[in-house]
Amino acid sequence: MSVIEQARMAYGPAAAIIRTPRATEHQVFSQITAQLRHAIGSGNHRDLVDALHANRKLWTTLAVDVADDENDLPRDLRARIFYLAEFTQHHTGKVLRQQADAEVLIDINRAVMAGLSGQEAKA
Repeated sequence: MSVIEQARMAYGPAAAIIRTPRATEHQVFSQITAQLRHAIGSGNHRDLVDALHANRKLWTTLAVDVADDENDLPRDLRARIFYLAEFTQHHTGKVLRQQADAEVLIDINRAVMAGLSGQEAKA
């Protein structure tokens, strides 16, 4: 290995990025929201089903997490997240039956991302 390669390795960016739990949650929401936006824009039903499934899994995981008595979030916030998870489940069913639009799911995810990043959600 040359001296230049050694210097790049020593002074280059760290290979592992350390993330906070909030940053990790934000990243997951961002990826799934992008998947939903792409699926809606593509008009491909299979892509939409896959994106809705990923979003539903995310919200199910959140619901399970906030239902745990050992969760450290304030009780009121836990209740609001659980409500959003229930709404998301119900609304996803409507979208799959072509009785509703998926855009509201994107809006909810964006609001959560804004909260995770400490910003107010955009209307």
